[in-house]
Amino acid sequence: MPDSAAPPPASSARLHPTWYPPLQLALALCAWCAGVACAGRLQLLVAPLLAAGLVALHAAVSRRPGEELRLIISALMLGLLADALLAAAGLVRPAPFDGKFAPPWQLVQWTLPGAALHTWLRWMGSRRLLATIAAAVAAALGGLVAHTLGALRFPTGTLPALAGIALSWGLAMPMLLSWSARLDRHRLRTAAALPTPPG
Repeated sequence: MPDSAAPPPASSARLHPTWYPPLQLALALCAWCAGVACAGRLQLLVAPLLAAGLVALHAAVSRRPGEELRLIISALMLGLLADALLAAAGLVRPAPFDGKFAPPWQLVQWTLPGAALHTWLRWMGSRRLLATIAAAVAAALGGLVAHTLGALRFPTGTLPALAGIALSWGLAMPMLLSWSARLDRHRLRTAAALPTPPG
């Protein structure tokens, strides 16, 4: 049963063509897998290049690219903080394993959900509790896969690292959904304030 959060405005469904969300999901999954696998081989430019291509496509098909880019940048800033905290706590060390800040290949992974808030993640807007759990579980599984592929190291052990990753994404997803809903409300207020064209 959906929780008490207000559902996203129906107009957000019209921000992109109907064919785009399934394609975006498939491309995002492929980009994540390829980027993480290449990072495990220290091929660190692959993920940023793939993410840049997906962001460019997203902006091209969106009817409001400015709003979408704001969400993506917000997700990047949130990811920079979350990944830096995990590294500073000694829980996670991403390839190339020589710094305390998130390298570009890791940081750009946050663009994938940031670009999906009005597309294949739109259902989460009215199901915040489920969204939090889903994000935490998916992030922990993704962290385990990245560790297996050699892209992440867990200096303090697997369980503490996965718990930290799950917590960071579990906290981040409701924030991203709130920012997305705020943009939706602002868009509706702006549209309502415009004069109605004469019949």
